[in-house]
Amino acid sequence: MQNKRKIIESYHKAWIKRDLRETLSFLMPDLYLKSPIDEFSGLDLFEQRCWPLGEALKGFIIRDFMESEDKAFFTYDAIAGVGNFRCAEVFTFAGSKISAIDIYWGTIPKASGEST
Repeated sequence: MQNKRKIIESYHKAWIKRDLRETLSFLMPDLYLKSPIDEFSGLDLFEQRCWPLGEALKGFIIRDFMESEDKAFFTYDAIAGVGNFRCAEVFTFAGSKISAIDIYWGTIPKASGEST
């Protein structure tokens, strides 16, 4: 199997480039995703619910990375138009493809003028 860190970094680079086809190439068709605001399975729902959120992201700074046989965990700072915020993701792998993503994030900065 390929190095999990390289797979995850390539997945995120494709996300930042806004290359949907390349991003999806790292994911299993029955991908399971859970976040603080959503939970679903399948690439169609990934494209509908997650892909539009990526427009605001400009980059990632990886802080910590750990892996086991079929999982990888990392924390990173997401660079966004409204400010940076800390995230943590747990990836589950099936071979060299991502089969599940469990994502957590801290407080996402508000756009100027938005109330808290």
